[in-house]
Amino acid sequence: MSGNPRERLLTWFHERGLSSYAADLLDAARPFTPLLAQVMYIMDPLFHSTRFSAQELGTLFEDPEQIQYFISDLREEDRYQ
Repeated sequence: MSGNPRERLLTWFHERGLSSYAADLLDAARPFTPLLAQVMYIMDPLFHSTRFSAQELGTLFEDPEQIQYFISDLREEDRYQ
């Protein structure tokens, strides 16, 4: 997997028309993101063949500032659909 993991995630959600839904879900789940990060690390082997790894999501979920930026980016992507 090459490139920035965050950009790959944004592209993945955008291509499927899920940017707005993902932003809303992440915003609502923000208090649970430390727990979600651990779940993503456990689930990583199941998503090994996708364009991004669950571990990349786990890393994103561990940092509240990065989650905010990611949600903003998802909503920005949604404006251009």
